[in-house]
Amino acid sequence: MLLLCGIGSLLQSLGRFGIGARLPFVMLPGGAATALFLQTAHSYGAATASGSVLVAAALLVAVLPLYTRIARLFPRW
Repeated sequence: MLLLCGIGSLLQSLGRFGIGARLPFVMLPGGAATALFLQTAHSYGAATASGSVLVAAALLVAVLPLYTRIARLFPRW
């Protein structure tokens, strides 16, 4: 998990491949998300917990086009 957070931090900070804001963001594993993952893994197994993370990521990618259309309606900061 920490390795993926490090890769995410580098992508955000360096802005390679059209990804990232080129700002010094640091991606850390959140305490709440980690606690929920561990509780799910403890109750239902590691495969179920990992699968739920993958399904959530797929749903977020699927909703992203709708979100970009809605975000245009709000003023920029």
